[in-house]
Amino acid sequence: MNYIYFYPEFVRILVCILIIAGICMQCFAFIYKFNSGAKGFKYVCELSFEFSVILLQFIYGYIYSCIYYQTNISIYYPEQYLAVGYIASILFLIMLIATAVYLKQAHITLSICFALPLLPFANHLANGTFTVVLFTALIMFIIRSVHLILKVSKLKRNTITPLSVKESIDALNTGILFCRNDWQILLANHCISNLMTEIFNKEFTSGIKFINEIRNISNTQNQ
Repeated sequence: MNYIYFYPEFVRILVCILIIAGICMQCFAFIYKFNSGAKGFKYVCELSFEFSVILLQFIYGYIYSCIYYQTNISIYYPEQYLAVGYIASILFLIMLIATAVYLKQAHITLSICFALPLLPFANHLANGTFTVVLFTALIMFIIRSVHLILKVSKLKRNTITPLSVKESIDALNTGILFCRNDWQILLANHCISNLMTEIFNKEFTSGIKFINEIRNISNTQNQ
């Protein structure tokens, strides 16, 4: 990463902005994934992998801040800082392969590009090539986070949940009332609730009481 010393100041600031933006977007993606409502060990694996992506970006930020600080002193290649990057990239690759194998999703291995700039051989590439690799990885972090947020949002909209069932029957113009075996109301849509309020000025908790009251009114009015 010492090649970054030879680029203009605005380029180094841009890298810093990309790292911060990537961390923020990945945190949003992690929260969306966490609130997706999924369960099971597969869900835990996916969350763990997303969390490892956040940690990897923090490693980027840590190493880059150390290198950026050195520009105010002298051109110095901090091997001790990059050693942290090597360890982090290896651990990330292990996590990546384990997740891809368990979930049987080969496309996850494309995330290997995120760790490339931290590997030893990448730091010895030509100046321009290394900069392209670095910028590409940082931009891919952001694109991947946005894609994950959109994917989870679409999945949540298409997934049947208790709330979505309630919203669906509330949209009907027909009154629907479900009761348990003891006649306690389990589910009533807006149409039934409005009917209760308009006729009796209250909502019932017992389905049989509501039905009997309706029958009494029908018998009285002969309707």
